[in-house]
Amino acid sequence: MADPNYTGILPGTQVSGIGSLISAALSPVLGREVIQPETIENMSDGYIQNNPRTGLPEQVMDIKVVPGEYGDIEYTGPTFKDIPSTSDLLMSGVAKLAEFKNMLTPEGRDQAAQALQGINSAARDYVATQGDMASQGLQQTYDPTTGQITDFTFPKTVAEIMLGTYAAAPAVTLPRGAIIAPMVQKVKGGTFLEPQLYKRYDEALTDKVPSDLKDSILKKIKKYRTTQLGTVDDPIRAALLRGDLKLEIDKDLATTFDGGYRGVGELPNAVLKDMRQQSALAGDLAVIQNRIKELNATRIEGPMGEANAGFRSAEDLQEIRALEKEKKSLEKLETGLDAQTESRQYFDRVYDDSNRLEGIVIENDLLDSPDGEPQTFNFNSNYINEQKADLKGKVETDIEKRRLEYQELLNKRVPNQPFEGFANQAELNRFNDLAYGSRFPEEAGPFAGGLTGPYQKRASELLNDKRMAKTSEERLELIDRFRFDETLRRAIDDGEIIFTSPNFTRGDSAFEFTKPEIVAESISLLDPKKLKNMTYPDMVIAGQQARIKRKTELYQGEDPAELAEDIYRDRKNIAKIEPQALLKKGVDPITTAPNGTIFRIKTTEGAALEGALMNHSVGNYNEPKTQPNYNRGGQKSFNTGESRVYSLRDPKTGLPRVTFDIKFDLDTGLPKEIYQIKGYKNATDFLIDTSSPDFNLIFEFLKNIGVTKDTLISEGGGDTRATLAKAFNAEGGVASLANGGQAEYGITTL
Repeated sequence: MADPNYTGILPGTQVSGIGSLISAALSPVLGREVIQPETIENMSDGYIQNNPRTGLPEQVMDIKVVPGEYGDIEYTGPTFKDIPSTSDLLMSGVAKLAEFKNMLTPEGRDQAAQALQGINSAARDYVATQGDMASQGLQQTYDPTTGQITDFTFPKTVAEIMLGTYAAAPAVTLPRGAIIAPMVQKVKGGTFLEPQLYKRYDEALTDKVPSDLKDSILKKIKKYRTTQLGTVDDPIRAALLRGDLKLEIDKDLATTFDGGYRGVGELPNAVLKDMRQQSALAGDLAVIQNRIKELNATRIEGPMGEANAGFRSAEDLQEIRALEKEKKSLEKLETGLDAQTESRQYFDRVYDDSNRLEGIVIENDLLDSPDGEPQTFNFNSNYINEQKADLKGKVETDIEKRRLEYQELLNKRVPNQPFEGFANQAELNRFNDLAYGSRFPEEAGPFAGGLTGPYQKRASELLNDKRMAKTSEERLELIDRFRFDETLRRAIDDGEIIFTSPNFTRGDSAFEFTKPEIVAESISLLDPKKLKNMTYPDMVIAGQQARIKRKTELYQGEDPAELAEDIYRDRKNIAKIEPQALLKKGVDPITTAPNGTIFRIKTTEGAALEGALMNHSVGNYNEPKTQPNYNRGGQKSFNTGESRVYSLRDPKTGLPRVTFDIKFDLDTGLPKEIYQIKGYKNATDFLIDTSSPDFNLIFEFLKNIGVTKDTLISEGGGDTRATLAKAFNAEGGVASLANGGQAEYGITTL
C-alpha cells in the first residue's frame, strides 16, 4: 500500500490569508490525510460583467467547490517520545478551528475562539476574522432549527469585492444571488435603545430650527428609525435608488466601522446606474413575456393549426419569433427580474453597513426580585437563534408581499404610454420602488452586518457603554429608563430583541445626509412652515437639495465668509470655486497684467475669503475684536479705508498668489505703511527674487498707488525689507515708467 498523502491542517480553498500561512507553517509537524481531494467545477461558461468597484468589464465564471475528504489532524513531524505541549495546544485548538462549518453558529465560533486561547496571536486573529465574517451575514446559510448548512456556488468577482483579501475562500461557499448582501434588516416597529444618537440630534438642531419645531422633528426622526429604517419600504433607501438622494459617503468614517466595507469604502455611482438599467431591462423582459403568453393563448394546436404554426396570422407568427429572439437576448443580461444582480448585492452590502442595527436581549439586573436579590435570566444562544429565526421569517413575509405586488403592477405596465400604463404618477413611483427594492427571500437578513454579539447584555453592562451613557448624569437617566420606561421594561421582560446602533459611538452613519449635524444644517435651509407637514425622509431629501443649491451659490461667491468656512473644513473645495466668484464678486481691479490682476478687496467678508484661500491671517479683518498682531485697527480700520487689502490673482482661475495689507493716511489718501505682503502660508520668497514677473508687477503696483522710498516698510525681515527699499531707491525702479509703467500695466489708484 502506498504511503498516505498528507496535506495541511486547513486543506483546500476553505481558507486563505493568515489561515493559509498558519497551515503552511505547521505542515512540517501537523497534517491531515487526503482521502478524497477537493475539486472545483465550472457551473457556467465565462461571461463578461462590470466590476462595480472599478467600473471595468471582467470575465466572471460561476464555480462550485466540492469539498474534499480528509482524515483527522495528525502529528507528522519527527518522532519524539513526547509531543511538546505547544503542539498539544496547536493540535487541539486547530482541530476545532478546522471544523469550519461550526463557525456558522455562535456556539461554534465561541468554541473555536476558546480552543485557541494560548496559541499565537496570528491564529487568534484569524479565528476572530472568520467569526466576524460569519457574524456579518454568512450565518444566514445556517438554519438553527435543523442545524443544517448548505453548500453553494458563488461568482468569483463578487466574492473578491465583498470579502477583500478573503476572496478565494470565504468561511462558507455562497449562493449566487445571495452573497452576504441582505437588504432588509427588520420589520416595522420594534424597541430601540439609542440615547446618545438622539442627544446628538437634539444638540445639532438647537439654534438651527425654531424651538417649537425641534421636538416635532425629533419625534419624526424616531418614527423613521423605529418603523422604516432597514425595512422593505425604507424610504431613504428607495430615494437613493430612485436618484432623489445623491450619494454622500463619509469615506474616513466608513473605513473605521467594525468590518467596514470589506475594503470598498464607497459606493460608485455606476452601481446605482447599473441597478436602474437592470430594473428597466427587467420591465422590458416582463412585457415581452406577457405578450408571448397572450400570443400563445391564441395558438391552435393540432391539424387545424398547422398554418402559421397555429397562430392566427403570419403577423402573429412573425411577432412571436421576434419576441422570442429578443427574450433570449435579454435573458443573457442581468435584469434582476428573478434574482439579485451583482450591483444589487453590492448596494445592499454598503447600505446595510452604513445603517447597521444590532439586536440584543437585555437582562435587567438593575431590578430587584421580591426577595430583594437582583433578577437573573438565562437567554441562551438557542433562545436568541429562535428570536432571530422568527424575525427573519417576518421579514421574508414582508418581502413576499412586495414580490407579489411588483408582479401585479408589472402585468399592468405598458411602455410608451402615459405613466407607462399605470393609473397615475404615484402608482408608477410605487412600481419603481418595488422594482429597485427587495423582492427575494435571500434578502432577509436581520441585523445584516450588525449582530456582533455577545447577544445577551446586562443592563448594568450597558451603563458603561458610551453609546448609551457618557456621564454620570446620563447613566442615572438610563437607570431610570430601565426601571420606569414601560415600553423598554415590557421588551426586556418578554426577552424581545432590542435594536441599537453597534458601531456608531458618535451616532454617525456613513451617509453624510443622515448625520445629525448635516441633518440640522439641511433642515435649517428649509421653510419652517413646510417642515410641519414633512416626514423625516422628506426632510433629508429636500434638505440635501437645499444644501446642493446653497453650495452652488456658495461657489459662485454669494457668501464669501461662509465660503471661507467651507474651505477651512476641506481645502479640496477650493477647486469647486468658479473663477468669476474671485474675479468679479466683491473686488475692484486695480492692476491688470498678462501674469495676473491685482484687486482691491472691498469687504471684510472678502478678506475672510482671502485668508482662507491663502491660509494666513488677513481674514481676521472680518473679526469684530481687534487683534493687533493680525488685524491692526480691526473692522473699523478696514471699513474706513485706513487698512486696505489687495490681492494678486490668476487671471484665469482667480486664485490669489499674493496678499497686500497696506495702511493709508485718510487725509492725504496716500500709503503710509506697507504693513504686510504675503504669499501662501505667509511666504515671502517672491519678494527676494527681483527677476520674477510677480515682483516686477508688485513693485509697479506699489509705486503707482503712491508708495515711495519714504513710505514705512514693515513687511518681513531684513532681506525682504531691504529688497523693497532698494527697488524704490533705484533709478526708475525695476521697470521704469518710461519703459511701460502705467500704460503697460493699466495701473489706476483707488
